[in-house]
Amino acid sequence: MKERQMINPDARSVEQVTLRNNVFIVHTLAEGGVQHHNANSNVSEKATYEDDMDIMLALEPSVSASSVTPGKKATLWSADGFLLTGGHISEAASSDRGTFAHGIKKRGGDREDTNSSVEEIDTFLGRKGQRYDDNYGRIGFHSMNEAVVNNPEVFGFFQQAEKDADGRYWAYNLGTKKDRAEAAKMRRYRPAAFDTNLANYRRRFAVAQERGVPLYIMTPDREVYECLGVNDDGTVETGRQLTPQEVAAGRAGWSSDKRKEVGEKLLQKGIFRGEKTQEEAKQIIGAL
Repeated sequence: MKERQMINPDARSVEQVTLRNNVFIVHTLAEGGVQHHNANSNVSEKATYEDDMDIMLALEPSVSASSVTPGKKATLWSADGFLLTGGHISEAASSDRGTFAHGIKKRGGDREDTNSSVEEIDTFLGRKGQRYDDNYGRIGFHSMNEAVVNNPEVFGFFQQAEKDADGRYWAYNLGTKKDRAEAAKMRRYRPAAFDTNLANYRRRFAVAQERGVPLYIMTPDREVYECLGVNDDGTVETGRQLTPQEVAAGRAGWSSDKRKEVGEKLLQKGIFRGEKTQEEAKQIIGAL
């Protein structure tokens, strides 16, 4: 990950929105190409989880993102993804905006020129107003919002974990603790879900670590901690708690040389949909 010289002063920047609203801005990933790379995507369903990470880090494409506030429960599209530290926010909404790709570097609704005001971005991503407070008090969590982030820069990768009454964090959630207790009995008849789920949890962290991306866990109430390791029993070793302010000022993304190296490999895989998208990818990589 590369050092940044200063925090972007642009009011629409991920850094400034993060600081003004005390939120984490995240782009989640989902395994399973058909689900993740649907008609709204410019990437083929042939793309792997590893490819998704490489596309994000090498091309810095326009993506759909959400915000979460430390200490407040909120829904997300999936349980793992990237903490964003850089980029420019063009659109925001209080719920799923239904955006889709107009190209690698452009995402939005039916109208490509739609932009949200800075005030709207803060209202939706900071969840400001009595309506949000009332809904949270009534149902106990915030629903997922959406922002379009252009040229996003990655700070870290997270997966979800949950703390039990003894203060131990469990991969995914407390269901892992229950699965572990039943695993020995289940292994006599078939592979235990605990073993498969733990292996996948470790694999996703390994994919991010291989790419030099720092690792974190996110709790159900959207607090973020350093991930120091995943134990055989399904517990996660955690370090210090991360703040949105640290993300806003932190290291971001890959160097241009690294982006170009990985981008050229992606071109050879043929995972972009259509000649137009393939050509745009070539132009992005060629300009690095």
